[in-house]
Amino acid sequence: MKKLLYIVSDIDKALSFEWVAKYFASRYELVFVLIGKQGTALEGYLKQTGVAHKVLADSRYQSAPALWWALWRVIRDERPDIVHTHLWRATMFGITASWLAGVRKRIFTRHHGMIHYDLHPSGRKWDRLVNFMATDIIAISGNIRTILTSLDGASERKITMIHHGFDLSFLAGASDAEAAALMDRHGIPQHTRVIGVIARYTHWKGIQYIIPAFAKLIARHQDIHLVLANAHGDYAPEIRQLLGTLPKDRYTEISFEANLPALYRTMFVHVHVPVDSRVEAFGQTYVEALAAGVPSVFSLSGVAPEFIQNGVNALVVDFRDADGICHAVEKLLVDEDLRRRLIASGKTSAESFKLSGMLGKLQDLYD
Repeated sequence: MKKLLYIVSDIDKALSFEWVAKYFASRYELVFVLIGKQGTALEGYLKQTGVAHKVLADSRYQSAPALWWALWRVIRDERPDIVHTHLWRATMFGITASWLAGVRKRIFTRHHGMIHYDLHPSGRKWDRLVNFMATDIIAISGNIRTILTSLDGASERKITMIHHGFDLSFLAGASDAEAAALMDRHGIPQHTRVIGVIARYTHWKGIQYIIPAFAKLIARHQDIHLVLANAHGDYAPEIRQLLGTLPKDRYTEISFEANLPALYRTMFVHVHVPVDSRVEAFGQTYVEALAAGVPSVFSLSGVAPEFIQNGVNALVVDFRDADGICHAVEKLLVDEDLRRRLIASGKTSAESFKLSGMLGKLQDLYD
């Protein structure tokens, strides 16, 4: 049986890695290495399910060289046949260390889009280095494939397209009781129609255009309530300044919610509007919301141009367009026939992202 070493950085709760661990634990000698903080939800899941794992905690390895050296020793001692890294630090340290350790199959999944072109240009040299040292690169969307080949100069022969996969029945499986309990837990008024957003507070997620749109809508719809989940990030001061223009009883911020299906179940309308076509590497919420049966308003970034059709499975708005968001959300507040059509078509569209498809393609790559 081949030994598969998964290296993941800076993740707390991630359903996708739980699904991967469950599937591959019986097919490979699977070991996880978690970089970041101790006591994460993912660490707890691995303990509970008996999946071998090691934690390289920042509290112990407080410099990049110390962390890299510790990871190299783990790779040397484990002697894996395959290393697969996820997220930035895991990839930067894991691919370089596994290359020097002589691991034959070195794979990373590219999770970031344009951040090293738009915000942190010093990261480009590391992108090019790991592109060179990896034997295989997984692009999670057509957008990422284009960035890798056209901007990074990565070798086309190394790239495999594997979309994220989802347990669709799980996402659609929350009950009304779970949703009501979540609303009580976070102080969301019952019997309101929730306009839901799941996006961390960073400027390119476009939340700064959703809030003015909502401000216009509350004058005409007294029963709507804005919920901002994953409510933390570097753009928090600007977001909270905008929230200050709203009545305090018309919005709720949720820093973290583990029960993702129940969160979607609370929503009457879902909104996700990144500021341009390339900032999202994938955008899991595009698929999650449709799988959960929530009528949605989107701008097209990441994977969205590959399957979202305006008026068919969602309503599409222009980038940075608060008025367009307002108009689209209002349509979904008043047109029940449109809602039903989008829900049905959205669930059909989400079928293209079944978990089994992703797992099968990963296994083909590993073998």
